[in-house]
Amino acid sequence: PVVERLLQANVPVNQPIQDGMSPLMLAAALGDAVIVDRLLASGADPTRQDRFGNTALHAVALLGWDAYEAEPAKSLIGVLADRGCPVNARNEDGQNPLLLLLGARAQAGQPVPNKQLLPLLDALLARGADLDCQDQRGVSVLHAAAMH
Repeated sequence: PVVERLLQANVPVNQPIQDGMSPLMLAAALGDAVIVDRLLASGADPTRQDRFGNTALHAVALLGWDAYEAEPAKSLIGVLADRGCPVNARNEDGQNPLLLLLGARAQAGQPVPNKQLLPLLDALLARGADLDCQDQRGVSVLHAAAMH
């Protein structure tokens, strides 16, 4: 209700915080599908990137890696990709959402927190995630998967 009231008062829906993160990115990072839907309906820009080059899908991928279940990240991947959030956008480290989902940012050997990564992987693959992506260190999707 608070978000709804603020949107009705015409608060800028894409206003970023200091690092460029938008309200949409923040809601996606927290897995709040209701707020993500409402922000998109109010004109939130799904293509927006923060100062590090991350999009809302990068945020969802990190959520998917850290979560203990596939939902809500799976549904958010669909919603954001279907609304134009670029599936293969790369951040300043050269990482696309798929690399982040597979743990490219995590320490090698760290156990995967989310034992239900497969549905999230399938959701990104179904939307054309780049399997040839490598980050600045040369870590590919298969490297990331093998690290964990």
